[in-house]
Amino acid sequence: MGDPLLAALRDRLSEKKARVLDIGCATGVLLAELRADGHEVCGVEPSTVAREKALANGLTVFEGTAESPPEELKERHFDLIVMSHVLEHCTDPMAAIEKTRDMLCGDGLLAIEVPNNAAAGLSICGLKWFHMDIPRHISYFTPESLRFSLQSKGFKIVNTSFNHYCRQFGQGYISGGVPFYRERLLLSTMFAAARKKYDSVIVIAARAPLR
Repeated sequence: MGDPLLAALRDRLSEKKARVLDIGCATGVLLAELRADGHEVCGVEPSTVAREKALANGLTVFEGTAESPPEELKERHFDLIVMSHVLEHCTDPMAAIEKTRDMLCGDGLLAIEVPNNAAAGLSICGLKWFHMDIPRHISYFTPESLRFSLQSKGFKIVNTSFNHYCRQFGQGYISGGVPFYRERLLLSTMFAAARKKYDSVIVIAARAPLR
């Protein structure tokens, strides 16, 4: 099965070559896929190790973060900006969203994937839930709060989808013992809505004119 985020991006990108920025691109796996599709891509990554691996694969990646984009991108604008499992690490996620808006072209898209704090796994595990990941994760979102955050910064919601279900039953997904975790998760999610079933949420939003 392919990556739902990549599939969602391909559904939204037109056949023409798009300018794509991946903030928090790690080693550039997503960028490499979109480059192979013919798009013009670059990334931002704070980790030196990950950035060097991306550069070794011929990708253009700059040092920086969502809240402090690199100077090299100051005058550039993009058709699509991606932040996959980045916003939860931000001390000021609203500032990060606002900065992406400034870097988008007039009708550009922003795609964000974050842990889904409406998921049943959190209700079962509490602070032991894998995606709490304290202190690395410091901002938390439900589908509703992520959409509201985007709308409050001048975005129009285009699509909401979800990612990752089966991996929640794997070894090591939670830290510490939660009695009958897998059985409880299965019973809680077997017929549940997607917002409860999946551990991550993807929201794609379009840059809208500010009032």
